[in-house]
Amino acid sequence: MKNTKTSLPHFANYRRVLVLAVIVLISMYSCISQNAEDDPNPQNSNNGPSCANAPSLTLNEAQSTSCGQSTGSITVSGSGGSGTLTYSLDGQAFQATGTFSNLKNGTYTVTVKDGTGCTNTLNITVDLTDETSLANDVAPIIQTNCAISGCHVSGAQNPNLSDKANIIDRAERILARTSERTMPPSSSGKSLTAQQIELIRCWVDAGAKDN
Repeated sequence: MKNTKTSLPHFANYRRVLVLAVIVLISMYSCISQNAEDDPNPQNSNNGPSCANAPSLTLNEAQSTSCGQSTGSITVSGSGGSGTLTYSLDGQAFQATGTFSNLKNGTYTVTVKDGTGCTNTLNITVDLTDETSLANDVAPIIQTNCAISGCHVSGAQNPNLSDKANIIDRAERILARTSERTMPPSSSGKSLTAQQIELIRCWVDAGAKDN
């Protein structure tokens, strides 16, 4: 009994300390909450628009183009959202209409944005009007400018690019070097035009077919 009586004052002190700690914590939380409400631009809040009703995007037409030409076009239309809709191609400046012209073949990203800043995107491919041919387009370029005496022919440098199979097998490498203009080398006195390089690119992008 003696030990129990002497420990009671200590227990009471602990309880008072605990109550004070709870009061302090409640006060601190109230201050933090009030500051968050008063802050017009809290760093950790999302001040962007609510985009539950973001505009939608529909492809109307994708006009194809010839290899090396910029005659393709994309036309889209947007609906929904809030306010005026504007359109952008591959992150460029937004415009009032959903038509984009003078495009090469390839895949583009079109974005629609409404008056509140909500957006939606659509990936659209501009195809080639006709397929680039190895036999008619690419091989003549390679064989005239690269498969020449002292260069990529039998008995000279490997690979022998007078062989179509070697052109197909090394299509990616040929595209890389012709794009860098290291093939043919300047010392050969030969050079490719931008149109010729574009033909090689179109053929490689289409799968480097034996056609």
